[in-house]
Amino acid sequence: MNSGITHSTLKNIIHETVKDNLLSTVILIASGFDMTVSEFLDSNLFL
Repeated sequence: MNSGITHSTLKNIIHETVKDNLLSTVILIASGFDMTVSEFLDSNLFL
């Protein structure tokens, strides 16, 4: 909710039905978690 992206967009990302995630979407998601993009991408989830 805090990110401003739609539920369907987030669902598609989680279920890997999106072939090309836009940087703008990543920025919005990171912002929704009150993180910078670097902090978000440095998460252990992406290791």
